[in-house]
Amino acid sequence: TSIEHIFLPRHLTQICQSAFAYSSIKSIFLNSSIKNIGDNAFYSCKKLQIIQFDENFSIELIKGSIWQRCNKTLIMVPSNLRGGFKSFLKRKKPKWVVINSF
Repeated sequence: TSIEHIFLPRHLTQICQSAFAYSSIKSIFLNSSIKNIGDNAFYSCKKLQIIQFDENFSIELIKGSIWQRCNKTLIMVPSNLRGGFKSFLKRKKPKWVVINSF
């Protein structure tokens, strides 16, 4: 069997380059401890449906395109989004973004 749903541990501060590339994950929850996301972290995750961000999420560094070739991914971000990720979303324009008020 393959892992489909991921909740990262609270002490994790970064997702490395290509960490989940080509994987069969369907959803991932990124907590507020994540500060860096490497290039192509979710590259070609064809089954990835949801990337959800913690209500206190504030990213410091994003390298490259993190969800390139993820066809039907819903990106759920908190309404109080802050940090570099807000400008990243404006530049990369993913297909589906939902702003939540957690």
